[in-house]
Amino acid sequence: MSVTEVYLDANVIIGLFTVDPLSALAQNIVSIVPLLVFVSDLALAECASVLARRVRMSELTKEEAQQALIELDEWTVQFTNLTAIQPSDIADAARFIRRLDLNLRLQDAIHIATAIRIGTTLATFDVKMAKSAMDLGCSVLEIKQN
Repeated sequence: MSVTEVYLDANVIIGLFTVDPLSALAQNIVSIVPLLVFVSDLALAECASVLARRVRMSELTKEEAQQALIELDEWTVQFTNLTAIQPSDIADAARFIRRLDLNLRLQDAIHIATAIRIGTTLATFDVKMAKSAMDLGCSVLEIKQN
């Protein structure tokens, strides 16, 4: 049995640590066996930003957000391969965006560039990002809803 190596973008990660409409799908992804999970420092920063925004919008209490951050940090250390964004990822992301035929935000382009650099399959719930990733030759995890 071959190991599935997957790079999780922030929208998948946030589904693991909050009550979210996509939480069940996020759990399905991390239940793949055997699985080697990669996350980036950018994705973790985006997760912190999402949690802070949810506190500001009164969708989460500060205590709930703090607990989610603690669980995220513990999970990252125990179950993931933390990958730092490299200058080449930024350069590649800029090149992707300059194509102008792709519908990409900067963060999404950086996630795609990172997944390509480390040779993993990208897991995202963002349909536009997934299509752009495939157009760029990045493997994208097929996410099945139960």
